[in-house]
Amino acid sequence: MNQNQNNIPLSYFEDTIASKFPGLNQTQFVEELAHHVQVKNVKAGDILMEYGDYVRHIPLVVDGIVKVLRVTDEGEERLLYYLTDGEACAAAFSCCMIQKRSEFKTIAIKESQLWFVPLNMADKWMSTFAVWRNLVFTTFDRKMMELMDLVDSLSFSKLDDQLLNYLEHQSILCNKKSLKITHFEISKDLNVSREAVSRLLKNMEKQGKVKLERNKITLL
Repeated sequence: MNQNQNNIPLSYFEDTIASKFPGLNQTQFVEELAHHVQVKNVKAGDILMEYGDYVRHIPLVVDGIVKVLRVTDEGEERLLYYLTDGEACAAAFSCCMIQKRSEFKTIAIKESQLWFVPLNMADKWMSTFAVWRNLVFTTFDRKMMELMDLVDSLSFSKLDDQLLNYLEHQSILCNKKSLKITHFEISKDLNVSREAVSRLLKNMEKQGKVKLERNKITLL
């Protein structure tokens, strides 16, 4: 099998899996995945999954950053976690397993490349390939630990500490100190008012922790 539905050489999948998804690096599975997966390039701001959608594919992030959001009982969006290179979406796996509409939204926050695994194959591979089953369980375990850390942070940290941790996490994800982000975007992710974010950022600027510019925050 040298080509697939994307007309991409098998060697591309072999090399990418070896570097980004080493746990899936099993010859028979690589050939099976290459035959069925759909390769997509998306732009920053593209919505990959919307609230209420039926989940048709499981996204694997090859390169880029995707954020996963959920609506609270009060109707406000809250950031759950980010997906980066070599990660799969636990929310999509959850909807896939119990065949329900999505309760999450996923958005690319930078230009990204993803592999979309058809739902029927994702389900079939659970019983036929141990490497895929291990990826699913590992994904759930990792994201559960991240969500527990988030709950602890929201419960016990002061808002200024949460904001600084948020900015530092964004800096690590984007691999840069200067972040192109608005106060409104931050307020949505932290589920607080934009005014509170602006006030705290001004205090952080006075303390020499950040430099503020229009739609741009630089960590010092």
